Amino acid sequence: MLSYEDFLPLTWRPLAEDEFPFQATAWHASNAETLRALLSLEHGSTEKTDDDPRLVLELQRLESKIDLLLGLVAQSLLKDQPLPLPVKTRLTSQDIEWEEREALVVGENILLSIVLNPRYPCAVSLPGSVTEVSTLPDRCRAKAEFLALPKVVQDSLERLVFLHHRKQVARYHKR
Repeated sequence: MLSYEDFLPLTWRPLAEDEFPFQATAWHASNAETLRALLSLEHGSTEKTDDDPRLVLELQRLESKIDLLLGLVAQSLLKDQPLPLPVKTRLTSQDIEWEEREALVVGENILLSIVLNPRYPCAVSLPGSVTEVSTLPDRCRAKAEFLALPKVVQDSLERLVFLHHRKQVARYHKR
């Protein structure tokens, strides 16, 4: 299974018994919208093509303006509520592993909030169940399996993981 490894802003909290699955519809609607925007950002970069060079230049110019606008909006949003500290994370479309200072309990249901791109600082909120916890010297490593993700969210997450994985492989081979 493909995975995306990075340092990502991530927080979690325990899920109350009456929250899941009742709040899941709202979380997943927001997640689908956020993932759609993130995928358009990832696919938005202009790659080399055989198209008209003037068109490619114009698209690059528009893309740089959109990047500038996104940066300004992100800065504005982050003034009110800064991102959580990034933690070492391994993400797949089915589960997530991360390093954590706070102890978790296997079987605990949690809500993870993850910012997948600081250019678009909207978090996805993914319900999960803790499946593994291992102790490290000054922290723990936790793994959670996502709970009942709708197909649209899981497919979008899978595409985003694939795109990031592909970029990581390309960077590795450039070395």
